[in-house]
Amino acid sequence: MKIAAWNLNHRIIEKKIPPEALRFFDTFSADLIVLNEFVDGESRASFRDELKKMGYDHQFVSEKRVKQNQVFIASKLPISLGDLKPPQQDDAAITNFLHITINGIDIEVVGIRAPAYNMARERKSYWQELASIIQSAANRRIVFLGDVNYDPFRKVAPSVTELRFDMAPAFTIPNPKGEWSYISLNEKARTRIDHAIVSDGLKVSNAEYLSTYNGITLAGGRRSSAVTDHAVLALNLAV
Repeated sequence: MKIAAWNLNHRIIEKKIPPEALRFFDTFSADLIVLNEFVDGESRASFRDELKKMGYDHQFVSEKRVKQNQVFIASKLPISLGDLKPPQQDDAAITNFLHITINGIDIEVVGIRAPAYNMARERKSYWQELASIIQSAANRRIVFLGDVNYDPFRKVAPSVTELRFDMAPAFTIPNPKGEWSYISLNEKARTRIDHAIVSDGLKVSNAEYLSTYNGITLAGGRRSSAVTDHAVLALNLAV
C-alpha cells in the first residue's frame, strides 16, 4: 500500500491548493494521502471533488478550531475514524492529529503535525503526551506520520536505515532517502523533519522524500514555483 504524506504550508490560512498538487495526486496515485498543515473550509469543495474523480472517495479531516491547522486524509480504500484521541495540551495539538483505520485490513494510520512550540517545556509536554498515545498502540499495526518538527537522524550516519523511537520502544522510524524534507524560503536551510513512526507489527519499504515528481516541483524556496516548502514523504506499507 502506497502512502503520500505532505505538509501543504497553509500556515493557518485557507490557501488555494494549486493544480500542480492535484496533478501530483493523480499521477503518483497513492492509495492513501495524508495532508498536514491543511486548513479546511468552503473553498475545499472543488478540491474534494477532484480527489473523488481520482478514486479518493473516502475522506476525513481533523477537528477545526480558530487559527489552527488540520490534518486531511483521503483514501481509495474504505476507511473509518479511529479511536485514538489527540494530545489535549492545546488547540494546536488537538487539530493536528487524525486517526483512521482501513476497513477490512489490519492497518491503522495517524496523520500528525507536531506544533512548532517556542518554549522547550511546551515541546517536552507535547511529546510526552503524544509518546504515551503512541505507546498505547504498541500492539497494533499502526503508523504515525507527517511533520514531526525534528530530525531524529541529525547526528546519525546516513547509512543507518532506521532508528528505534526512544519514547516508545515498540516503534521504529525508517530513514527516508533524500537530503531534506523542508527548505526555507531563501533555500539556505534544509532539514529532514517529516517522518513515519511505525509499530513493530508493520513493515515499511521505499521511504523517500520527493521534492519533484514527473516535472512537478513539489517543494522549494521563494524563487521556485513549488507547491509548498515541504517534500512529500512517500512510503510503502506491506498489507
